[in-house]
Amino acid sequence: MTSSTPLSPQQVQHFKTYGFLILENLLDQSSLDHWCQQIWRELEASLDQPESWPKIRSGLDGYQYDPPESALVHHSALTPIIRS
Repeated sequence: MTSSTPLSPQQVQHFKTYGFLILENLLDQSSLDHWCQQIWRELEASLDQPESWPKIRSGLDGYQYDPPESALVHHSALTPIIRS
């Protein structure tokens, strides 16, 4: 991806056909680690301790991420794609 053409014509066609794209390394590892830590903290569990994983809780309904997941549209990696 380049800043002038964030998606190739093939990527656009793939999205139109299948409704998704896999864009490897789009988000920086620091942001992913931050969100991952929030999720495990909210679940009161640890990735490294499967016995701590929730057995009853069905998900993170109502949980507010920091920054909120809606802020992803302002992430520097996504802005060029959204604007195209």
